Amino acid sequence: MPSSDDTKHDAWKDVLAVESTADRFEQAWRSSAAPACWRRLSRNCGTGRTSWSAVRPSAITVTGATGFIGSHLVEALVQRGFRVRCLVRPTSHLKWLKGLPVEIIYGDCQEKDSLGPGVKDVDLVFHLAGATRAIDAKTYFAVNALGTENLVQACLEHNTRLQKFIYLSSLAAAGPARNGGKKKESDRSE
Repeated sequence: MPSSDDTKHDAWKDVLAVESTADRFEQAWRSSAAPACWRRLSRNCGTGRTSWSAVRPSAITVTGATGFIGSHLVEALVQRGFRVRCLVRPTSHLKWLKGLPVEIIYGDCQEKDSLGPGVKDVDLVFHLAGATRAIDAKTYFAVNALGTENLVQACLEHNTRLQKFIYLSSLAAAGPARNGGKKKESDRSE
């Protein structure tokens, strides 16, 4: 039976596997068609920083709502009185959303045609869905880069009133801090 130290070591191997693909992921993302759709989306939603109070959303979609950060975000939005729509995969476990007054829409970021109902008629999209580990770099890219591109395209095609698209990545994208320090935005992904 493995000790808890062995289990921790195995977990770090998973994190390091993600780290090793981070630079390739970024290069592939830049070379894909995604930047063009991001530019179109930023034109539609406005550019620059907009304060939360300036957006005043009546309806919000959250992808990744069944994950750790997403489920807490959904709870916070519901507590603040927002109408929340959770765009989840059909295979997702909904235990963290049970009992919350949210609308569940089934879709998969890897299947663009399934995303329209999830993004239609909302003012704000929080995109938190993504893979923090994958069996290979191609799968990691398909889920994260192409999945995000599909969601952006769905917003462009199915929502003319979108005010903000907020993309939140994972800590795994930057990897762990070294030498006991804190990770900064300016640090290189490893």
